[in-house]
Amino acid sequence: MIRMNPFINSESLNTVFGCPNPKLNVSWVMDNRKVLLVNLGGLSETKQLFGTLLIAKIQQATFRRYRLHERERVPHFLYVDEFQNCQTSKFDELLSMAGGYGLRLCLANQFVGQLEERVRKAVFGNVSSYVIFCVGDQETRYFRSIAQPYNCEDLAHFPKYRALFKIAGEPEAVIKDTLPIPPLTHPSPAAYIRNRTIERYGWSPRQEPQAELESKQDGGSTFTTNEGKTRGPKRPR
Repeated sequence: MIRMNPFINSESLNTVFGCPNPKLNVSWVMDNRKVLLVNLGGLSETKQLFGTLLIAKIQQATFRRYRLHERERVPHFLYVDEFQNCQTSKFDELLSMAGGYGLRLCLANQFVGQLEERVRKAVFGNVSSYVIFCVGDQETRYFRSIAQPYNCEDLAHFPKYRALFKIAGEPEAVIKDTLPIPPLTHPSPAAYIRNRTIERYGWSPRQEPQAELESKQDGGSTFTTNEGKTRGPKRPR
């Protein structure tokens, strides 16, 4: 029961997982070139749990594409900020197999040490081209072989906009200065996309999922507690 506390005490998770007929279908979003924005800003147990479950859902939808011919796998782009908070136990498999199923990954985090060892090895094992800007002193050791013929410790002293490029197929890395990011000349469509998504796929009213859960608990629930002794439907074991 303690493991279920985040679901029970969180109104947002109750709304999501208590919805009997959810409008959002992750596979449909991926196959129909739709944009899905999920705001997980701010650190909390509830948001980390939701992010992890969402990544797992995307992973399931990705692996189900094995039934499709390669040319039918519509490319889908997944951008995850602070993705160390959303690592799943099978994330290394997703990193290794995503490209073959049409899933493109853009993962952002603060430093390499935040990643689980298995995920870190999967990242370095599947990436063939690198663009490395200034990194921390403790991070340079991860790029020792990539930075050749330069000293990897130089990466910690790069000025703004300078990067090391190691392109697949090229024998050695090169260091170049890049251009500053140009200012935006047009308004961002993010707000429009966000509002349209809420209007089309949002669950309303919020009371209905809770009412659905309460009806299952009060009348004819499939699982009975039997004073804590029941492990499955109707009969204790």
